[in-house]
Amino acid sequence: MAFTAMLIISAALYSEAKPFIEFYNLKKDLSYPSFQVFRKEDTALYITGTGPMEAAIITAAFLTREAPAAADLFLNIGICGSRRRDLPLGTPVLCNKLIEAETGRTYYPDVLYTHPFREGSIITSCRRQTALTDSAEGSLMEEGFSNETNSISENGFITSGATLPTEKVLPFADMEAAALYQAGRYFFQPHQMFFLKIISDYLIPAPPSLKEAIDVSRLVGDNVAVIAQWINGLLNKFSETTNDFTKEETAYIRQLSESLKLSVTMEHELTQYLRYCKLVKGDFLSFTSLLAKEMPLPVKSKLEGKKYLDYFKKNLL
Repeated sequence: MAFTAMLIISAALYSEAKPFIEFYNLKKDLSYPSFQVFRKEDTALYITGTGPMEAAIITAAFLTREAPAAADLFLNIGICGSRRRDLPLGTPVLCNKLIEAETGRTYYPDVLYTHPFREGSIITSCRRQTALTDSAEGSLMEEGFSNETNSISENGFITSGATLPTEKVLPFADMEAAALYQAGRYFFQPHQMFFLKIISDYLIPAPPSLKEAIDVSRLVGDNVAVIAQWINGLLNKFSETTNDFTKEETAYIRQLSESLKLSVTMEHELTQYLRYCKLVKGDFLSFTSLLAKEMPLPVKSKLEGKKYLDYFKKNLL
């Protein structure tokens, strides 16, 4: 029996999420009291709030409770600032390089699939970034930093002591992408995560009245159909190629993981071994059932569970 792959969408703001809530006809899940979740059977969307810390914490909380499968996909949708004024507002950008401004660390989602979007690097900071106007292209700096206490790297960012990768053009900026990737990589492989940003401004400091005039939902909504068509195509492909457990097998893996008190990361590790075992032997239930009989299940601690997980791995193949 095959299963439909799950689409998990993350957005910082309700205005970014609204077009996808309406497009997929998602309903609010009231079982989450601390943050907003909207869902239907094969799609879930959660709202993190702005900033890297909020994005990472809410993502870890959601994915720990609802551990994704190998066929599921993660989509971060949101707006970004652009130093590329030749690109129209509303242009969607698929991020192939994520840079954390505070540390200079760089992360690379695997962009392996054909897509209709522009690709680009994005820098994530806990502070809103603005473009200086001292050159034709402009450079980026973060609001709240002082030039006297921070150095400016070759790419025009205030580094606050961090060493950013040397890159002449870092065209896009946001406040969540790199943090979402860092949290998401404990639950997804790099090829399962996608970061799509819609250009909403050119990183120019603006009075409150102008900021409020940005219609975020319209900018995202203008792109929701093409994004949904693309991501739905990938979901179908993933369902065909990676959804290789029956309902009985999936239930068994879940039950075994609970009996071993496995963390989400260890459960994924076990799943990968069982997937390979099934590929090689055609079945794993009969063999793992025999192994499980040799263990005092359920275990009393996670440390004991890790010991038996290692035993499983050693004897599976």
